[in-house]
Amino acid sequence: MVDLPGGVRVSVEEDWVVVAGRPVAPFPPEREIPVPGSLPLDGFEAHLRVDELAPPSPDAAGLAGDAVAWLDADEVRPPLRLRGRHPGDRYRPLGLSGTAKVQDLMVNRKIPRRLRDAVPLVVDDRGILWIPGFRVDARMRITDTTSKALRLTVSGRLPWLAEAREA
Repeated sequence: MVDLPGGVRVSVEEDWVVVAGRPVAPFPPEREIPVPGSLPLDGFEAHLRVDELAPPSPDAAGLAGDAVAWLDADEVRPPLRLRGRHPGDRYRPLGLSGTAKVQDLMVNRKIPRRLRDAVPLVVDDRGILWIPGFRVDARMRITDTTSKALRLTVSGRLPWLAEAREA
């Protein structure tokens, strides 16, 4: 990586040469997420909204996507918080048999290195619940016994997804 005059940064990522006008700042310090409520994603033109639904939508799993997650509210250990990644962060994305390093998931999704520290993580007192653009943690999945759900929705542009390249 080379920093040039005028705030221009040139770096090589895999087989790409990237010229950027300014580096993306790391995600701001940890903040509590109001439930229900919304929170701006600082540094991006995006917001996170949390809604409580009791009972959850019968097709909640089918409504999930890169920008929408459904969590079993009874499994969440408040407070719900938003933070950037930490070295060694791990979680268990729904559908995987074990845990995975957040770093490895980002590399596999081809999220550019310069954006990885800017990606927000939704956490509680037991760990990562959801990373926008990824699956929810398996312990948070909606089941037949779920009586109350949290629907998390990110609106706006998510640059780490927009710039991720398919493998």
